[in-house]
Amino acid sequence: MGRLVRLSVLVVLASLHTSVCAEELAMQCPATGSCEEASTTHDVLEPPTIDISPLVNTNQHSAGEWDAAAEAVARACEQWGFFQVLNHGIPQALLDDVVSKGRELFSLPKTEKAKFKRTETNARGWYDDELTKQTRDWKEGFDVGHVPEPDKPPDHPSNVVAEGYNQWPGESVPSFKETIDEFYSSAALVAQRLLEGIASHLGLPRGHFAPSFEPHTSYLRLNYYPQCPEPSTLSVNRHTDAGALTVLLQEKGTTALQVNHKGTERWVSIPPVDGAMTINVGDMLQVWTNDLFVAPEHRVLSQKDRDRFSAPFFYNPAYHADIAPLPIEGERKADDQATAAGGLAGQGKGRYRPVNWGEFRLRRFAGDYSNQGEEVQISHYRLDA
Repeated sequence: MGRLVRLSVLVVLASLHTSVCAEELAMQCPATGSCEEASTTHDVLEPPTIDISPLVNTNQHSAGEWDAAAEAVARACEQWGFFQVLNHGIPQALLDDVVSKGRELFSLPKTEKAKFKRTETNARGWYDDELTKQTRDWKEGFDVGHVPEPDKPPDHPSNVVAEGYNQWPGESVPSFKETIDEFYSSAALVAQRLLEGIASHLGLPRGHFAPSFEPHTSYLRLNYYPQCPEPSTLSVNRHTDAGALTVLLQEKGTTALQVNHKGTERWVSIPPVDGAMTINVGDMLQVWTNDLFVAPEHRVLSQKDRDRFSAPFFYNPAYHADIAPLPIEGERKADDQATAAGGLAGQGKGRYRPVNWGEFRLRRFAGDYSNQGEEVQISHYRLDA
């Protein structure tokens, strides 16, 4: 097992910004009852923190160190579905700049943010009306995604993809686009290196997953969580992430993210680790590994006394990719031995029919944008459902 590093540094933020929409949200949440109650938990366990320098800086490490880091990542995926990574290659100055620019964006007047608000036909831009499991989130958000031809305007026909096109705040937040674009590319590289390690540990070639991400259709989300007058409610309801891997930047100073450990209803907090990125398994990786890795349910608690910022990058396959259980070698078995009948994940006992990523992503966004009943889940693609 690779070297595991555990840190627990919490830094109190010197100043807080309050969004213009915070007062509106504060009035809405208690009145509508849209936030689900969060139970109190007492955490003993904590997901591992892993030094992934061997995966990122391969020329500075031995093959044995690379293998050890790959195994640590794969075991964390299998045992937790959540973990944190250090020495990931993203400069701290860039991470700090993302937080600063993100807070500057959300501090704009609502009338200004409304100029680049997302719509039913364009999933990208600012919003304050996201739904998770048919309940309204206690947050504001801003989404940007992949651009096929970066040298052309965002709304050029070649850059209008299935999810829409990027909308930017312009000069109201100087250097915002440059900072976000750099972070987007850096987070994608982290996800690629992690998938190489995961593939190798599963007995597959390092580059096995790469063709399914040509081109990748990932998106970056900036989240702003205002103070909430009812801290027993949730900022984001329980859910899993739809894509392959999520690379999350958590602002230091506040712990609000929780994971449902192994589906036991034991909600374990994921505190920010200084200099680390938080990683979690998504639905597509669960399908690929035939439940060997399970996309964990997670949620976000609200805070009464302070606001919070985060920036998750969702590493997603190409729209045309069909995701199905893989032939995984070795002695690794799915957790549910009864259902797997003792077989290896993917060895003729695939639990899922192929999931077309483009179809799945658009159906998931439709449920995020408006209440359309039960949100699409990978359980709808299970062969034994």
